[in-house]
Amino acid sequence: LGISRTALREKLRGFEAHGFIQTRQGSGRFVKMPSLSAQISSTWAVVLRADPVKLLELLDVRILLEINTLPNAVERITNVQLQQLARFVARMKFLAKRGEPFVDEDRGFHVTLFSCTGNKFLEQLLTAFWDLYEMSITDFHHEDLALVAESHERIMAAVAHRDAETAKDLLMQQFLDSRYRITMDLAKRDMEKSIGEELKLATE
Repeated sequence: LGISRTALREKLRGFEAHGFIQTRQGSGRFVKMPSLSAQISSTWAVVLRADPVKLLELLDVRILLEINTLPNAVERITNVQLQQLARFVARMKFLAKRGEPFVDEDRGFHVTLFSCTGNKFLEQLLTAFWDLYEMSITDFHHEDLALVAESHERIMAAVAHRDAETAKDLLMQQFLDSRYRITMDLAKRDMEKSIGEELKLATE
C-alpha cells in the first residue's frame, strides 16, 4: 500500500473506533456496518437532557418513518415474525394484569415489526429513538397498561390480515397518545419549575 505498518494500524484503529471495523482475536479485522443508533443516542441524549421539548421533534420523525414504512412491513412480514409479535403481545397482556410495565416488550414489538422491511438504516434509527426515549427524563407512559396491550394486539391482527390502512390508523392513535402524554408531562415540569422559582424568590 506504500505506507508503514504504524500508519496502517493507526488508520485501522480510527475505523474501529467509528464502528466500521471489528477485530476478532486470532482471525483479523473485518468490515462491519457502523452503529448509527449508538452515534445518534450518544449525541442527542445530551440535547434532550438540556431541552426535553426536543422529544416532540424526535417523535415527529419517528411518526414519519413508521407510518410511511408500515405498508412495506405489512407486505413483507413472515409467519415467524408474526409469531414473535404474538409472543410480545401475550407478554404485554400478562404483565398488564399484574400492573407491571412492559417497555422491553413494547420496544421489541416495534423493532420486530419494522425489521420486516430489511432496511438496516431504518432499524438502527428506530433503535436510537427507543434508546433516547428510555434516557429521557420525561415520563409519558400510559397508566392503562391493559389498553396499551390491547392496542398492540389490534395492530398485530391488522398486520396478520395484511390490512395496512387499519394498522396505520391504529399506530397513529398510539403516536397521538404519546404526543399528548409527552406534552402534558412537559407542561407539568414547566409549572413545577415556575413554582420553585417563585418560592425561591419569596424566601430571598
